[in-house]
Amino acid sequence: GEVLGITRFGIKKMKDSVLMLASFEQTTDHLFDASVHGKVDPIEGVSECIIMGIPMPIGTGLLKIKQ
Repeated sequence: GEVLGITRFGIKKMKDSVLMLASFEQTTDHLFDASVHGKVDPIEGVSECIIMGIPMPIGTGLLKIKQ
């Protein structure tokens, strides 16, 4: 593996998620770039779920109980 810092450069190498990148630094730059290039975010990570107000798919948010 590669050791990466928690900086805008390290985060950019970790994940291609638009919302993940926008949640850290340079929000408008990342959102503008995504809109220009037609990028789609699958909304799978914790940061993305928090931004969208969706229960996170971890812990108690992992299971759906049917009644």
